[in-house]
Amino acid sequence: MDLERPMTLAVPVREDEHGVMTLSVCRRPDGTRVGLAFSDAARLRAAMGPGQRHVSLGLSALRSMLGAIGVHVVQVDPGVVARPAGARRAAS
Repeated sequence: MDLERPMTLAVPVREDEHGVMTLSVCRRPDGTRVGLAFSDAARLRAAMGPGQRHVSLGLSALRSMLGAIGVHVVQVDPGVVARPAGARRAAS
C-alpha cells in the first residue's frame, strides 16, 4: 500500500440533461444519509450496475463535498445499492 498517495475512490454520480453531475446520496435503514464510494470501479459496477456513472475522488475531497450538504457519513464498498424510489430503469 502506498501511504504517500491518498486513496482514490470511485464515487457514483448522477448527470442531468445539462451535464451537471451530482454526488449520489442514499439512506441507511435508520434514515442516516450517507455518501457512497467504492475502492475501485469494478466494485461500483458490481453493486450498482455497468451503466452507473462515476468520478474519481480522494476521501478528503468527498467528505468535504458531502459535509457541505449535511452528509457526514461515507459508506465505502456497500455490497448492494437499492435504486432510489422513482428512479427510471434503463431501456432493455
